[in-house]
Amino acid sequence: MKKITLFAFLIFFTITHAQLKPKTSFGKMIQGNTESGVPIQRCHTTEYEELLRAQNPDMPSKKEFNDFITNRIQEELLKKGNLTNSIQNTSVVVTIPVVVHVIHNGDAYGTNENIHDLQVQSQITVLNQDFRRLLGTPGYNTNPVGADVEIEFCLAQRTPDNLPTNGINRVNLGVASYTPSSINANVKPQTQWDPNKYLNIWSVNIGGGHFRLCTVSQ
Repeated sequence: MKKITLFAFLIFFTITHAQLKPKTSFGKMIQGNTESGVPIQRCHTTEYEELLRAQNPDMPSKKEFNDFITNRIQEELLKKGNLTNSIQNTSVVVTIPVVVHVIHNGDAYGTNENIHDLQVQSQITVLNQDFRRLLGTPGYNTNPVGADVEIEFCLAQRTPDNLPTNGINRVNLGVASYTPSSINANVKPQTQWDPNKYLNIWSVNIGGGHFRLCTVSQ
C-alpha cells in the first residue's frame, strides 16, 4: 500500500531582520508592493510538489490524495455522530491538531530561526481565516467559487506520549540552514509526529537564513 503523502500547501512565516535576495535556491521571485520596494516571494506549492514527485516517483497522485482526505473527513464526521453519507450536506466543522516543529541551531528564543510563539500562533489564525472564509478577515473573498471548507486548525494540546504541549516543538539540530532535499532526508524523519494524528509543519531556515519555510508533513 502506498504511503499517503500530505503535500497540500506551503506556508511562509513572517520574514524579519532579513531582505529577500534576487534569487533563491528554491522558487521564483515576483514583483510586489512592499515598504522596502523589494520583490515578494510567493508560495511554492507547485514547485515543492514537483520536487517531491521527482524524489518519490511512487508518491500518490492529487486524486489519490483528495480521495484520502475525503475519506478521513468522512471518518471524523461519523465519529462525531453525523451519519450522513454526503460531506456536502453537513455543517460539522472538522478540527485538525497541528504541531509546528521550530528547527534552530541554538539561537535564543524569539531570535533568528528560533521564532517566537506569537509568529506560530498568527499563522494558525491565518489558516483558519482562509479555510473558514471568515467575514471581516483577509481570508474572506467574494469569488463565486470561494467557500467555507469547514476545517479548522488548532495547536496540539497533547504529545504522542500524551503529555501536555502547546503544539510548538522546538528542536536544536545544530544546523543554521537547509535545502529542501535535506529537510526531507534529515529534518522530517527526526522530528515528525504521527501524521495520522497531527498536521506536521516545520519552520526551517532555507538559503542561509533568508526564509522561514513551513512544509506540511509527508
